[in-house]
Amino acid sequence: SLMIGSIMMAVAVIPMFLHIQYKTLFIYGIGTSLFAPLYFIPLTSIIFDKIGENEDTAALRGEFIVLREIGLNMGRLMSILVFIIFLKVIGTEQLRYLLLLAGSMQILTGYFVKSVKNEHKDKVKLETG
Repeated sequence: SLMIGSIMMAVAVIPMFLHIQYKTLFIYGIGTSLFAPLYFIPLTSIIFDKIGENEDTAALRGEFIVLREIGLNMGRLMSILVFIIFLKVIGTEQLRYLLLLAGSMQILTGYFVKSVKNEHKDKVKLETG
């Protein structure tokens, strides 16, 4: 579901390439609202599963959650700054390309999460024999 959600959030940008107007912004908003939970809920679950994976990581769960929140908020801050700089330098006419880039970045997360899951499966196989 994580990959479906990330791909569909990227697809939601496509109507913006036709013409940016109220209707296409509305479609983009609905598309991202529908498919964002398919992306964020499994991702959050995977993160907390990794935090509680063993006694060492579970003992540091408070620190890991604080680091996660710092990372999320720094990413949000950087996104806002990139958005403002993009509007000042390039303008609103090319905004659809920035939205496509930002909407497609979640697909990379799916790739990295897949490698984390495979690492976990390999570790379980080693432990069980």
